Amino acid sequence: MERIEALLQRLDKALQRARPEFYARLLPGATDEEIATLEEALGLAVPEDFKAFLRWKNGYDYRFQPPERTDCFINQFLILCHSEIIGLYELEKELHAKNSPPHKEGFQAPEWLSWSPLWIPFLDEDSTIYASYIDMGGAFNGEVGQILEAYSEQIFIMHKDFSKWVETITIAYEEDVISFEEDDLWDSFKQYDDLVKELNPGYPVIINRPNMPMNR
Repeated sequence: MERIEALLQRLDKALQRARPEFYARLLPGATDEEIATLEEALGLAVPEDFKAFLRWKNGYDYRFQPPERTDCFINQFLILCHSEIIGLYELEKELHAKNSPPHKEGFQAPEWLSWSPLWIPFLDEDSTIYASYIDMGGAFNGEVGQILEAYSEQIFIMHKDFSKWVETITIAYEEDVISFEEDDLWDSFKQYDDLVKELNPGYPVIINRPNMPMNR
């Protein structure tokens, strides 16, 4: 816990310097009761490093719908509060149940075919097809707690755990890798991708899947 707390202190300082207006609209941290509500709704134990993150900041004040580019927490991703996580999880669970074809009893679909109830969403791209998850099942022969980014035809295993994700975005903000200026957008994406590879040797791992995910 000391490591994640130290990282969050650095992230807090870096965000206040780099993005003061964005930082001002981050919401106060989650209470123990709100975290307990999240765990009960998911039916999963939330990793301790993610609990620490939620206690730091519990989402963002999205004044505009749809959110604007500058509302993103990192690149194209929007940060979610505990209730938004519950809402997205329940929506994906419902859509998965509707979209899954009937199978014989005992059939277990390959992981790449569908969403998993062991994936905790914590970032949403808000374009109906992208999201980031904490994978509590260790899918694709990976590690429990690994960070996934799910896209239309691929899933990227980005980090071995949530703390590594926090470390990566913290350094990205400390080193001014992240930019939301239109002229710098694609350069910023490329620099962040390079930083991910530098700080997370062996990642990302790319999983190709033929099926489109559920439309939200």
